[in-house]
Amino acid sequence: MTFAGIVATRLAPKMLGRTPRGTIVIAGLGMFIAFMWLAFAHTNVWSMTLAIFLFGISYTTLLTASVSVIAIEAAHGKGAGTASVYVAIALSMTSIGTAIYSAIMSGFSTPEGMPAPDAFTVGYIVAGSAALVSVLCGVLIKHRKPITQVVSH
Repeated sequence: MTFAGIVATRLAPKMLGRTPRGTIVIAGLGMFIAFMWLAFAHTNVWSMTLAIFLFGISYTTLLTASVSVIAIEAAHGKGAGTASVYVAIALSMTSIGTAIYSAIMSGFSTPEGMPAPDAFTVGYIVAGSAALVSVLCGVLIKHRKPITQVVSH
């Protein structure tokens, strides 16, 4: 994930300068593909490693793109504060994802309390569905201002 994040921080600013909406759509699709890959093509270590790498690049790019678009759309002089509030909300919302994933794991657990293999498949499908929501947001966003400065957390 660290290496994927480093790669994404090099890609995201270049992509954002060209197409902010496209960056969000591409990153969301990358996350969707990674989750579907993890759900259905987890055949060997290399396959899993590539899926996790794709997820890392997509997640970091999507987060960087989203924060940058929000900061640019904020009132003049308020971009950093607006982006900071967004980051705080996004980080607190990860607890909801964790709670949903925990519910899935416990709902598909064996009598001994271990999650069944199907639990992981269902979890990745649910996560992939959430990634498609980011694609929809990217399609619907009405971005008018050019991105001249990339904001990251």
